[in-house]
Amino acid sequence: MNIQTYPTGVLLPDLGLDTLGQTTILTHLSQSNLDLLTKYPDHDFYLSLDLFMLLQKLTRLGILATYPSNMKTLPLGYPTTIGPYTVTALASDNGYLGAIALILEKDSQKIGYLPSFLPQGIHKTRIKKLKKHLNAAQLDILLISQSMATEQPALNYKQLTKYFTTQLATASSFAAYPYSPELLLRLDDLAQKQGHPLNWQPDFQAYLQAFDLYHDFSSVGQLEQVSQADLTLGYDLNLTATMTPAELREVVHVIAAQKTIYF
Repeated sequence: MNIQTYPTGVLLPDLGLDTLGQTTILTHLSQSNLDLLTKYPDHDFYLSLDLFMLLQKLTRLGILATYPSNMKTLPLGYPTTIGPYTVTALASDNGYLGAIALILEKDSQKIGYLPSFLPQGIHKTRIKKLKKHLNAAQLDILLISQSMATEQPALNYKQLTKYFTTQLATASSFAAYPYSPELLLRLDDLAQKQGHPLNWQPDFQAYLQAFDLYHDFSSVGQLEQVSQADLTLGYDLNLTATMTPAELREVVHVIAAQKTIYF
């Protein structure tokens, strides 16, 4: 999200890859954001500490070639001055590590920015706290992505684990997305409890263990080794930030901003 004011005085997200403002806040991991990091290595980017650490580890694993040197981390829950704005980053969850929502303040106007989140993901409690925090902020404007609402949303965390459990006994391999290490560690625990421990590729196991030093990986697995191609191209073990239109309306109702703008 670019910090940019328009003639209407409303802060809007600039999603163009060729129209960066002086400062860009990455609120979540996406392919377009990865493209930005690659295309503009000298640009100033703000992001959460978790997302910064994720990018570091993905680079060490070789999934990312490099990342910009001008990245600055935003503390969660504490106002930070960026240009003419006071920015408060709040922990969110969109299925990938490091997602945040924003409260931006300028000239006594409070704007909430909620671009990508998953109400039924691995951090349901976090999302409830996020909605309460945004409600308590008494926002003048809420900017929220309507593209998340669909009549057939992707699997939520409960559905995904159920699907994963039913497939364990017969599947020879799984494609795993490296952008959700917390989810993969939980699924690894689930597989061990079900008696079908996963056999991770060694360097990818080291990558996961970097997020949980004391995670107990099984030394013997009944699944084939997960290949690098599976890790970078797989979508099976993935949570996507989608929800039903009713769920989106409920979020807007709870936050209760004076004005809601969908983008």
